[in-house]
Amino acid sequence: MRWQTRRGGGGTWPSRALALREAGPAALETFFATAVRLVGGWVPEWRERWQAGALGAAAATGRQLDQLAGGDAGHLADGVMQRIVRPDNPRRYGMCGLLTGYDPAAATISP
Repeated sequence: MRWQTRRGGGGTWPSRALALREAGPAALETFFATAVRLVGGWVPEWRERWQAGALGAAAATGRQLDQLAGGDAGHLADGVMQRIVRPDNPRRYGMCGLLTGYDPAAATISP
């Protein structure tokens, strides 16, 4: 893999990361403090996304598990079947191999 030099910095990312690690705990603490200052303003937005996304989905799953444990399967009636036609667009590489991109807006609900 070819590493590129980041704009405004010397060396490649791996060489800078290695230098930081070799500089010791104080350098790492300084790096972390700088990172906190750089991203601190984004935290409220990230928290909202997390609460609406991953945390919200986990909480809903927890409620459904509680219902199932109590013998209640009523939430299953809220499910729907959807069909998305396989797109004609070419497959591309992703983190886990070849991907085919589907458009959720093209989904049709089956009766």
